[in-house]
Amino acid sequence: MFHLMQLSDFTLCMKEFGTGMVILLFGASLDHAVWFHRSSSPYNWHLHLHEGINHINNRGLASGKIYSLTGSHVATVVQEILQRRSR
Repeated sequence: MFHLMQLSDFTLCMKEFGTGMVILLFGASLDHAVWFHRSSSPYNWHLHLHEGINHINNRGLASGKIYSLTGSHVATVVQEILQRRSR
C-alpha cells in the first residue's frame, strides 16, 4: 500500500497545479492523509480520480479517490499543498 500512498501524494499535487508540469512551479505537500478502505495490490492498474477543491494565497486543497481494476473503491486521499511559481 506504500506505493499507492506515494503515487497519491505526487499526482494530487499535479492536479492542484492545474497545468500538469508545463510551467515551472515549486510545490510542497503540507499535509497528506490516506484512508484505505480495502486491500489491493499496488502492482495492478488503479484509477485515480482527483479534484482540486480550493486554491488561494499559494495554498491548495485537493482530494481524490482510488479505484482498483475491478472498480472497488480502494482509498480516499486529501492533501494540502503549498505552491508558487518558480523565479
